[in-house]
Amino acid sequence: MGAFSAVIPLRSLRPGLGSSQLLFAYAAFAAAVVVALAVCFAFGLDTLAVGYSRVLRFVPLGIVSALSFPLIVNLASRDLPAVRHLRASPKVATGVCVAFALLAFVATALLGAGVLQAFPISGDEVAYLEQAKLLAHGRLSADVLPIQQYLAQEYMFPFGGKLISQYPPGWPAILAIAELLSIPVVLVNPIIAALTIVALHRFALARSGPEVAIATTAMVALSAFFLFNSADFLNGCLVALLGVLFAGAFVSFMENPRAGTALLVGLWISTIAATRHLDAALFAAPAAVVMLRDGARRHWNPAPLIVLGAVPLLALLLLYYRQITGHPFVLPQTLRDAGDGLLGPKWRIVQSTEILVGRFVELAEWVSPLFVLAFAWAFVLKLRGRALRFYDLYGPLFLIGYWFYWSDGGLRWGARYIYPAFPFMALLVADATWRALQKPTTRVLLLAHLVAASTLVSALQVPFLAARAYQIVSTIQDIFTQVRRADLHNAVVVAAASTGTIWRLFPGDLARNDLNFDADVIYAHSPGLLSKQVTQGELERTVRDLHAYYPTRPIWIYLRQADAREGRLVQAAPGPMP
Repeated sequence: MGAFSAVIPLRSLRPGLGSSQLLFAYAAFAAAVVVALAVCFAFGLDTLAVGYSRVLRFVPLGIVSALSFPLIVNLASRDLPAVRHLRASPKVATGVCVAFALLAFVATALLGAGVLQAFPISGDEVAYLEQAKLLAHGRLSADVLPIQQYLAQEYMFPFGGKLISQYPPGWPAILAIAELLSIPVVLVNPIIAALTIVALHRFALARSGPEVAIATTAMVALSAFFLFNSADFLNGCLVALLGVLFAGAFVSFMENPRAGTALLVGLWISTIAATRHLDAALFAAPAAVVMLRDGARRHWNPAPLIVLGAVPLLALLLLYYRQITGHPFVLPQTLRDAGDGLLGPKWRIVQSTEILVGRFVELAEWVSPLFVLAFAWAFVLKLRGRALRFYDLYGPLFLIGYWFYWSDGGLRWGARYIYPAFPFMALLVADATWRALQKPTTRVLLLAHLVAASTLVSALQVPFLAARAYQIVSTIQDIFTQVRRADLHNAVVVAAASTGTIWRLFPGDLARNDLNFDADVIYAHSPGLLSKQVTQGELERTVRDLHAYYPTRPIWIYLRQADAREGRLVQAAPGPMP
């Protein structure tokens, strides 16, 4: 603590700590954290740069924790008798909510359009966007070309003579509606992010009061975890919003079981099911237990309306699958890869446990290590006090539920599979902390400062992560950058090398085309979609077949040395290459 006191003069803080001293302590702490983050990012010791290194990933977490704990312990030992008198009116809480909602929209829009450059990083995002284009044009599938193997994408695949997406239609349908309404697709998730803050505020305000509503929305809206996962083209942001709406509707139904509320419960859970099947089960399970345990006749009489509210979307979902796969209960995902699911042949207990631990690490990286500690502490407090509510279980349930799934989520901004539960995790922390503060002790103040410091750290790291993300996205787009620089037109470009140095997109991920495959520049790859390296023979065959299919287009090849930031374009002669 002595070294920390050199940065923050803690000894000057007297018992009966005033607000100005408290602010000074946190301001000095913030300055120290900024310096530490700047050093870590300068040396590549950050979550986006170190990759899967088990040792290096803990360096910035350890530094932030080492800076935080002396402050937290010292401030918690000070007498703050006024804490029990802290109050906020619903009007003030609503004003704060509006500010955070606007912040969420502006920040995520800037991240999506500026930092992430409106570029779909993962194959999942590409599939969602192409599926959305199909739906916007009234189609469920695209045509398969004779040269499809050279233009294939991982999650859009041929089946039954047509090109289909492996994903449920819920999220692509939202994107398609946005396209039909001329809403830029890059703004869809930012709009949903703002709505999530509003819905979360209303839920927390009704359940726990204005103070908890303010703290919850602050923890969510200021976190890189929320902002980055609301700036891409993935569906986690939509599921998070629907989860909050479902929980709110179900609580209202249990308190006052009206017909309209019952219909909303069914509508929200079916919308989640049409977007992410497993998430719907995880959201519904604890609510079903509450219904079975606490439901009375006044609940069971209107309960069929919950089913009625869910039937339209579920019927459309099954009809969609029937049209795509030929059977309403056959998922496209299992046709592409029979092991891509729960407890499939790819699932291994050791690997899944390692991924589970990794999700805790990613939560610490993308929110803060203090948040992980605060969440565990808050959960135990509510468990001991028998104050757990069904939505407090969503954090643990998503962690457990995705333990049964073999994948870690690929290229991602944190543990994206548990992201829909994050608003409820923040609510749990805020609610348990506020309850405890009604009888403040040193231990309770320790938890309160843990939460405050966590929120501050979380916000401070956003610009650093944004700078690194911009670097990553810029380098993985290199093939498209080279095409623009060369001013190519009416051409075919074959990706014979990967892009990126920190994150990599391999050749099969670089065939980003429209569904008609008739754009000014068409991107292709070798026959091996998942190949990380392309042999000379494969490249010659690729060029020959593409030239035969597109005889009027020159064929170019994208090449790059393994560690080079940029690649180069080489024009290929038709037929065998020299």
